[in-house]
Amino acid sequence: MRTVELPRTELNPSRLAFGSALLMARLGRRESVRLLEAAHEAGITHFDTARAYGYGEAESAVGEFLARHRESVTVATKLGMVPPRRSRSLGLAKTVARAAVRRAPAARRLLRRGAATMVGSGHFDPAEARSSLETSLRELAVETVDLLLLHECRPADLETEGLFDFLQSSVQAGKVRHFGIATDPHSTAVILDQQARFAPVAQFEHNVRDDTLAAVPDPNRTAVITHSALREVIGPLTALLRDPALRASWSRELDLDLGRPGVPGRLLLAYALESNATGVVLFASTDEATIRANAALADRDEFSSEQIQSFARLARGALSPAG
Repeated sequence: MRTVELPRTELNPSRLAFGSALLMARLGRRESVRLLEAAHEAGITHFDTARAYGYGEAESAVGEFLARHRESVTVATKLGMVPPRRSRSLGLAKTVARAAVRRAPAARRLLRRGAATMVGSGHFDPAEARSSLETSLRELAVETVDLLLLHECRPADLETEGLFDFLQSSVQAGKVRHFGIATDPHSTAVILDQQARFAPVAQFEHNVRDDTLAAVPDPNRTAVITHSALREVIGPLTALLRDPALRASWSRELDLDLGRPGVPGRLLLAYALESNATGVVLFASTDEATIRANAALADRDEFSSEQIQSFARLARGALSPAG
């Protein structure tokens, strides 16, 4: 797969990265590791995880995968959000949740919301940060993580005494290669403007409906990782394109058949890749076919730049409040 020279780092990750947010929550360990292997076989070499993912167990699944591939991949993890304590009751709840999703896939969103309420946030005290990093290194079974990101940090969190010194000392000790932030678009913009020393790497949501990338002063001086190209967009967009007249109009303008399965989603991902050309685009999936299709899209020019930008303009206009 095509790679990028991530600004302000010596890292050369694949331009498309695989996230572990869906692993070890409604999936078991064997399935989770299988998806990581499928992503690697498809050419993906950057993998993203966090202490909070998978009720605190996603890192260990990534660690099992890394044991076979550490030299050929880069890995990012996060601190600041903590998972619930492991217990027999939590294990039982996960088993029940997985069974519920198998019977009724539509239950996934409700279960995801429930899991989110079990995660603690705002844990940026240096002692907690140090403990989180040590746990991550142990779970991942590595001596060094390539990226350590502050998970859902707010500008006020970065005023925590000793936090920046902890990040610097972790790099000096060889436990972290580079650090940065992974938070919401508004906080990202404020931090890049006012506290940029914390954000040589910035990971945030970006899709056709927002202009978060415009908040990056110089993309060649900030390592940018974007995610959620489809999550909040593909549903409303699919609903719009059920209108035969609108679908036909857009198809004529783009010289594409938007009625073909998967085309709108692939265009959304293509837009994310093109708009973040010097950075990395992150996605998550529990479907091997989707993983392979996304990897193939990132490695070829299925759509022209004109088609991608025209689609983005149409989608942005239709999905805006006034659209």
